[in-house]
Amino acid sequence: MATELAAASSTPTRWAGGLRHALWLLILVAGLAAESVLRATPSYIVYDLAVGFTGVYISLVVWESRPSNRIGPLLFIYSAWFLLSPVRLIPNVGWISLGWIVQRAVQALFVQIVLAYPSGRLQARLDRTFVAVVYTYTIGMALIELTVAPARDLFGCPGSACPARPPLLVANEPLFQQLTSVDN
Repeated sequence: MATELAAASSTPTRWAGGLRHALWLLILVAGLAAESVLRATPSYIVYDLAVGFTGVYISLVVWESRPSNRIGPLLFIYSAWFLLSPVRLIPNVGWISLGWIVQRAVQALFVQIVLAYPSGRLQARLDRTFVAVVYTYTIGMALIELTVAPARDLFGCPGSACPARPPLLVANEPLFQQLTSVDN
């Protein structure tokens, strides 16, 4: 009877561990595909992949060792974005806009990880409020920057090779420079 209970209780953990390993393989393949978007030197791509895969692997080890702790999944999301972030350079307005917003939101995620360590939960009301303000600020600034960023800054492309901006968005370089100087 005790053996049956032990086997039954380890099944969800075994399933979750398998899911996390599948996530690692999925991120591995997606990371390699995302790196193909970069027009960078091979040494930079190797560096990017090494740092990204190391972060994803460590986050999965943390997640596996303490499945009920939220630090593992938070680190996984943060590390996976580091690895997948080159998709924001795909020359498509939708991808670039989404990547711009996610890139900013990941900055807020880092603040959440730091304040939630070691339990994975934001314990104090002040911490929860601060993290909510940081998410609101970073995502709000990303949306504002999207409306005024010059195409070369927004898309990271040279002049005429940039995709067309959405029709309601008008570049305002002086305002964009002011916003990014406040944001940095």
